[in-house]
Amino acid sequence: MQKNEQANPLVDAIANDLRDMIGKREEKSIYRFILPCNPKPYPISGSQHFIGTAFASYRLAQFLGMDEKCRVIAFLAGLLHDYEKLGLTREKLKNHEEVIGHSQLYEEIIEVVGEKDISRVWSDAIEIASKLEAGGLPLRLQKIARLVEVGDYLTGGEEFWNIDNICDLLIKSLDNIRLEENVVPVIATRQRLLVAMISDKLNHLLVSNGLIPLVTTPTGAVYLSKEPLNVDIVKKVMYEIPRHISSKLKEISVSVEKRARRPTTVNLKLVDNILESAKQVAEGGKKQKLSAVFSNVKSLHKITASDLIEVKRVAESGSLDDKRKLLIYLATSYIKSEKSAGSRKPEMGKKLKDLLLELGIIVQGEEMHEVLLNLGNHLNKLSGEELDALMRKMMSIAEGKIEAEISGIEVQSIIREYIQIGFHTMSEEAEGKEGKEACAICRSRINEPVTTLNTYLERKSSVTRVITSDVFHPDLQGKPETKSMEGTAKRMYVCQECNYEASIFKRAKFSDGMWAMILVYYPAISIDFLDIVREVARDYITFSSRGFTPIVMQSYATSEIIVKTSDDRGRLRKEDLERAIDLWYYLGGNMVLTTNAFSISPPWGKLPIELEKTDVFIEESVAQYMRELKVAKDKSEWWRLRYIRRTLYRQLLTYIYALGERVTEGGEFSFLKSGLYVTLNPALDVYSFVVRGKQ
Repeated sequence: MQKNEQANPLVDAIANDLRDMIGKREEKSIYRFILPCNPKPYPISGSQHFIGTAFASYRLAQFLGMDEKCRVIAFLAGLLHDYEKLGLTREKLKNHEEVIGHSQLYEEIIEVVGEKDISRVWSDAIEIASKLEAGGLPLRLQKIARLVEVGDYLTGGEEFWNIDNICDLLIKSLDNIRLEENVVPVIATRQRLLVAMISDKLNHLLVSNGLIPLVTTPTGAVYLSKEPLNVDIVKKVMYEIPRHISSKLKEISVSVEKRARRPTTVNLKLVDNILESAKQVAEGGKKQKLSAVFSNVKSLHKITASDLIEVKRVAESGSLDDKRKLLIYLATSYIKSEKSAGSRKPEMGKKLKDLLLELGIIVQGEEMHEVLLNLGNHLNKLSGEELDALMRKMMSIAEGKIEAEISGIEVQSIIREYIQIGFHTMSEEAEGKEGKEACAICRSRINEPVTTLNTYLERKSSVTRVITSDVFHPDLQGKPETKSMEGTAKRMYVCQECNYEASIFKRAKFSDGMWAMILVYYPAISIDFLDIVREVARDYITFSSRGFTPIVMQSYATSEIIVKTSDDRGRLRKEDLERAIDLWYYLGGNMVLTTNAFSISPPWGKLPIELEKTDVFIEESVAQYMRELKVAKDKSEWWRLRYIRRTLYRQLLTYIYALGERVTEGGEFSFLKSGLYVTLNPALDVYSFVVRGKQ
């Protein structure tokens, strides 16, 4: 993490500790007490609550202007509060090296406070932790203790999934804090793919403009600001985010398509055919028309970011002849994408001349075949350095074309509908009355329909491999087996947002009917801790997959981490289950294994581990876990929760180990993809279709 005023120096230390342990499946130092614990009578991990309380306390101390040593005292006190639930005693806590030593966290704390002061800092933290509820603290520690109490409430009280409750707590608990000046809620009005995609950039922009990250919940995040939030910051967010989406999609596209298939090999022999055809047209020959060859040139607007990898390889390491042909290939592809292929009208030649002029090339002729022949002759006269300079310009145009296609429609108008920063709404006043048509996907009212459901499904079919006649829409009457959407789908409309997200799915493939792991944090989780989870999850999945780079997306606006490890297979494999269980144990949160990463149900009232498909053993193991939580609550026997997560973790790992390496049809371990079958909750379910006869 970049070291700046808003950075927390302890984030990287804990990330490194967890990264090391999850790779070896070990528990050491303070984490051996935290990881097995479930500190509340509902599914919440010790890492989420204790580390989350520590970070929240640290950030509150930072907001109040306390020095670094006081922040660390607040952090340690938050980490050790309720130490009895961790299986620690006051006597054992006195030896800080035994409790927290042999960890990067301990080394970082010493680095921050100094080795000579570590004993005093630790002693103050223990005193706060032990007297947090009983009272009797010296005056110099009372203010820090109040911050730890607030952090404890935020990350442990079930009511604090609600941002209104968080704001009320902060106002009542902190002196001289004003709601509209110091507390900055970032509210997500809808769980949508775009909300998750922009939350990373949104968090970066807010923090870089001086806001202090506090907590995130399933309904939004809360930041602290020492000065009233300037509306210019909101405007800056609106300017930066669309550019961020474009670059992010290009990154995801390369990552996914590089795994899904080999990059397109540019057919440079086709350039010889094009030039030969142009020559025959010039000579009046009829053996092969220019339009017949030109129609086979792959349009530039269809070239993906993955294809550009191969294009760049030829541009950088190809022979001089290859580079000449590649320039002609890209130039003709660019023109073909501007107008239907094969046109030999003078304006096509003019468009190519205009493009060449942009590259600094002046050639004679008006008709397409004349311009092509003269271009070939011109390139044959250029040196290697001159060709390389032209290639760099052409590649810039090619990448710009792809970026424009990925960006698609205007993003800002979409974002305004779903994000509110502080008390500055990002929405513009509605123009006219609310539309009468309801979107077939998200059910929102549409002023101006963008496309039909039929067109939407055709666009999505390249990912999901389904056709309109195979799909049933739950808004239509009748059973899926008996009622098709053919015909009807052409009269149902799709809103701008859903249409845009469908184009995103063609690249990001988060909603392709393949498996994804999702960690959802409830009620609230420290934003610092979510940073840790993202980095550890990405590194662990990459390490365990032998170089496989997963798609990991964190949603600061809705307290989620989404890990996508498959895009071309339909089974949940044994190793996928192992990784999911490891992530759940070491990183906390509620684990959801689903085939539709952006349409999961809210976490409240849910289970610690959920699968979209049924597995009797896993369900019964989780049910036993829930029964133990209820007994602990009814009898106030909190010792029952001390090692409950470790018990469930080892039980499930043992079961997974016992599963056969090979799975046959009808075997005991056969989790198939569910296609488009998801939650069917209209309030959250953006893609609520079922595949007929396959649910």
